[in-house]
Amino acid sequence: MLKLLEESELDQYIDLIYSLIIQPKSTTYPVYYDGIKTKDEFIRRSYAAYDYPDEEEILVYIEGSEIKGWIHYSYIKDENYLSTISFAIEENFSQAFEEFLNYINNKYPQAEIYIGIPTENISAINSFDKHEFKIVEEAWNDVFHFKNFKPEPSFEENIIEITSENFDYFAQIHELNQDEMYWTNERLARDIDNWQILVYLKDGKPVAAIYASIYNEKKMAEIFGIDFFDKKYNEIYFENLLKRMLCNLNKMKVEHLVFFNSDESQKLVLALGFNCIGKYRLYTKKFEM
Repeated sequence: MLKLLEESELDQYIDLIYSLIIQPKSTTYPVYYDGIKTKDEFIRRSYAAYDYPDEEEILVYIEGSEIKGWIHYSYIKDENYLSTISFAIEENFSQAFEEFLNYINNKYPQAEIYIGIPTENISAINSFDKHEFKIVEEAWNDVFHFKNFKPEPSFEENIIEITSENFDYFAQIHELNQDEMYWTNERLARDIDNWQILVYLKDGKPVAAIYASIYNEKKMAEIFGIDFFDKKYNEIYFENLLKRMLCNLNKMKVEHLVFFNSDESQKLVLALGFNCIGKYRLYTKKFEM
């Protein structure tokens, strides 16, 4: 069964849950075995749930008298958007998931749920298939640690860094690629101080772009996309943009870079020094009343 976890009870179970979330077969995203996130960060994030009682809850999953895992989730009322922050079950994921769906369906009718998982979590995949969740994204979870960075001796000269003054170079390409993406030209332009955006020029015209969010006091970055003017992967553009991105982030003293990468560029990314954490898959389903 599922039971709401009180803040005063959290200390009793934090070590058990942490032991589960560092195992790909037992957990969901975000993962804590990527060489970036720590146990202390997990503890702080778990306690933070109680700062947002109208938006987050932690449920423990109990079999008999034993705690077998927990589900920490968030819900954004205005968007009917529900996602998991940590969902770790020692065994019998299918039963825990069944009870969670019933709980959510009763509490948040018509919620749209998103859950990302490592593909090693076979029990979760089977449960999602059973309940007709659809896959909306699949990618390699690659991480670059800048302590291992070796600068390139030279770069292509036709790559420019985007600012508010020359944003149109990027906007021309991103307009063709943003589709239903949250980070539209408008949002990126407003938040540009927290981004590193590079554009590859050919004959003075923008043909490809790469954009990465910088956060956690400038220690972390995540590549959100690489766009091509014709939406076709080009390895020359890709490689040169990524190399320049690594160089720029290194100069900014960023420590870790996350990149959810596609199959076509995975070999090149690994050759440039990224570590592959595993394959990520995002599932979604909208509940109906």
